[in-house]
Amino acid sequence: DVEKVFTDIGAQCYLVPPDSISDPRNLKKAVDNWANKRLKGKIKTAFIFWAGHSIAAKGETHLIPNFCKDATPQKLQDLRLFEDTVSLTSLVAAVRAANKDVTV
Repeated sequence: DVEKVFTDIGAQCYLVPPDSISDPRNLKKAVDNWANKRLKGKIKTAFIFWAGHSIAAKGETHLIPNFCKDATPQKLQDLRLFEDTVSLTSLVAAVRAANKDVTV
């Protein structure tokens, strides 16, 4: 388990609640909240671990929420890149907005 590995070496871990990763807006909001709450001050390193699906498009990695709200999983060809995913770049930007000196 990733959380245990990092906790064992003294890191403070935060797991995004499962209901936050079912919707791209909620995922981005959860990372914003985490960054603003936990990464102020002397924190120098932040680690974002995504154990779900992703897709590379237009030179950028996009995380695909891995829990469906309804019973029918979305087909890849129906995926709306900017509405149904969260770009990794936007999550890194949220972390850096909270602490410009942090290494992600």
